[in-house]
Amino acid sequence: MNNEYYQTSDFCLATTLVALGFQIISMDRSNPKRVNFNFSNCKNLQNKIYQYWEKQIRVSPLDFYYAQKKLKSLLYMG
Repeated sequence: MNNEYYQTSDFCLATTLVALGFQIISMDRSNPKRVNFNFSNCKNLQNKIYQYWEKQIRVSPLDFYYAQKKLKSLLYMG
C-alpha cells in the first residue's frame, strides 16, 4: 500500500469512516478470508482514524446503520 491510500480490514472502522462521509475507493478481495477497504488518504482521514482508536469520535447511530448496510451490500455483491 502506498501513502495515497489508507487500507483497513476493520469492518467497524470502515463503517465509521463511510458514516462520516469518506468514500471507499476500492476493495481488495485477494485474501479469501478478509476484505481490505481502501480510502483516499488525507490528513482529515488520519485525524478521524486517530479519534476512532482513542474513542473520541461521535457518529450518529442512524448514519452508522446505513453505512453498515452499504458496506454489507458491497461485500455480498462481488
